[in-house]
Amino acid sequence: MKVIETRYKGFRFRSRTEARWAVFLDALGIAWRYEPEGYVLRDGARYLPDFWLPEAGAWLEIKGGEPTREERRKAVLLSDGSKHPVYIVSGLPYWMAGADLVGAQYMLCLGENSAAPENESAMSMIDFERMTAPEFLKKKGFDPADYGSWLAADVAYYEERHGEEHPYRFPEGFAVNGGLLPGVLGGTSDRDRLAALRKMHSARFEFGEGGLSV
Repeated sequence: MKVIETRYKGFRFRSRTEARWAVFLDALGIAWRYEPEGYVLRDGARYLPDFWLPEAGAWLEIKGGEPTREERRKAVLLSDGSKHPVYIVSGLPYWMAGADLVGAQYMLCLGENSAAPENESAMSMIDFERMTAPEFLKKKGFDPADYGSWLAADVAYYEERHGEEHPYRFPEGFAVNGGLLPGVLGGTSDRDRLAALRKMHSARFEFGEGGLSV
């Protein structure tokens, strides 16, 4: 199946999910630029990020499902080269009933040259390059005494270094952190996020309303 491009505010988004994220960000007054420019990564690969968020100083990558190892690797290289964090989100933002907030499933990718956003949890950092735990976490401003933080880092480091699955794996669903995206949504209120979520779901676009073509 091929995802139909969707138009919103003069942009042709590659998927309906990207367009709905743009509506969500607009409803919260968060500035964004869609595919502003492409980059050549350190390994020579070409990369075109989805969203640049100038106020947050971060990249936002939209995926339909959990990102692959290659997608995470490229995000780390983008972070390393641009010196900005990269958020990879899976699907759309949603109401998290247990936590009573609007959040998203996401991963935070950081290169050696980029710092973690304020108030971000180390548990969302699951994939790095050239890292050692707990030294890498301490360098990024996280508490290396926190067991969960260095364990998450150790799993990522082992798999990057050895190219195979770590003997210990987190339970299914843990690898993608579900939460507020503090580096992006941290300055917004619960009420505003809920209103933005409703607006996102009610949005109608110029064409491609069916969503998918076979």
